[in-house]
Amino acid sequence: MLGANARSGIGRSLIGQAAEALRSGGMSAQALTQSCLDAIGQQGARLNALITVLGEQALQIAAERDRERARGHFRGPLHGIPLVIKDNIDLAGCPTTAGSRLFAGRTARTSAPIVSQLQNAGAIILAKANMNELAAGLCGRNEAFGNIRNPWDATRSAGGSSGGAASAVAANLCHAGIGTDTGGSIRFPAACCGVVGLRPTHGLVSQDGILPRAPSFDIAGPITQYVADAAILLDALTQNSADARHKTAQDRSSSYTRELGEGIAGLRLGVIKDFGSGEIAADMRTTMEQSLAKLSELGADVIEVETGIEDVTEAASALFRTLLLYEFNEAMTGMCGDDPAAHPAIGAIARADLEAARDVHSAGFESAKAELRNFTKTLRRAFTHVDALVSPAMDRTAPRFEDCGDAFESARRYMLPFTCAALPSIVVPAAMGTGGLPLGLQFVGDRFGEARLLRIASAFEASVSFREAPIIC
Repeated sequence: MLGANARSGIGRSLIGQAAEALRSGGMSAQALTQSCLDAIGQQGARLNALITVLGEQALQIAAERDRERARGHFRGPLHGIPLVIKDNIDLAGCPTTAGSRLFAGRTARTSAPIVSQLQNAGAIILAKANMNELAAGLCGRNEAFGNIRNPWDATRSAGGSSGGAASAVAANLCHAGIGTDTGGSIRFPAACCGVVGLRPTHGLVSQDGILPRAPSFDIAGPITQYVADAAILLDALTQNSADARHKTAQDRSSSYTRELGEGIAGLRLGVIKDFGSGEIAADMRTTMEQSLAKLSELGADVIEVETGIEDVTEAASALFRTLLLYEFNEAMTGMCGDDPAAHPAIGAIARADLEAARDVHSAGFESAKAELRNFTKTLRRAFTHVDALVSPAMDRTAPRFEDCGDAFESARRYMLPFTCAALPSIVVPAAMGTGGLPLGLQFVGDRFGEARLLRIASAFEASVSFREAPIIC
């Protein structure tokens, strides 16, 4: 076991502590990778978090990373670090199933740019992670590859659609994961599994080589043990990106880790008053109250904020559903032909979306896009008063599989408004709730404000005692 604060200045970091051991020669990348593969062998079947394990390939790359280090070439904090990626992200020569029988025979010819960026930074792709079919839904169910189970309680969902990556990270099968988030698919599993999940500003990270769900909302991002690890991964995901949309985001000569450890004294954190009237579990309500008190103790000015939208969750949900269904149907039509809902290889959850999409026409889609612009403009006004927003991540702990449906939809009501407004948001473990299940807090920043957002999340993380220092794999 290595100390949780092994990397000074940026706080607790699983990647940082492993990187120090690898750089010094105290641990080899081959040994680190093999220990993860051993953990997958012991826990993989119980959790069903992974679809394709790339054991031999991963060990070969690990050996090359060790040879590089021996020659004095160390690529940085991701050198020799084993990661998993969601199975809708292309890795050259490997299947990309998107969790569906529809793509069971599909092998990627080239890697997604974000995968190449991770590999160039020294990371080792250990496995492709299980997911909701075609990234549809939140429950972590999968007809083709089996349900994804929560490491804290196998009768509970790990969340979706990036549940496999979150489950693997929480169970120490790897050092980090890359998921995708359309309406909460990184943040929801992170909250369910008690890990960190970062949805970057829409457009910051390249989506090339990732099978689409709804391009207006799709974005890839890190799932990690600690906030500092998410910052390290975001550096790699954005460095030398070919996506022109990110170029105004920040000065890329600096790192997303640069503000970690600066604290939050004097920052203004807003709590939205008009989320709506939905219920929230007692343990989450208590956690939220205690977390706000802790943030105040850390020197932040916590204030209530009114968005000017009568029920921000209801408004966001209506817009999101219209745009999602239309774009998902368009994407699947391009891959399957007319009426993709009738394709026999598509499972029930994705099919239900495609059937509902038959009633969404181009006029309604264009109208929703116009409304979305107004919604976004109104919601972003909150940042004239605050540096970031804070909310519960979910309204409860991880639901049971049999609650797939309304319980999952209501559980992400704090996520959709910020998805619609294309704002960066991060989920951080906050406490253990009923039944020994994790509860998380969500922080939201203004567009391209990831550096400050990570700083706030890191300060909060350092103030809570959610877990002991993790054992490397």
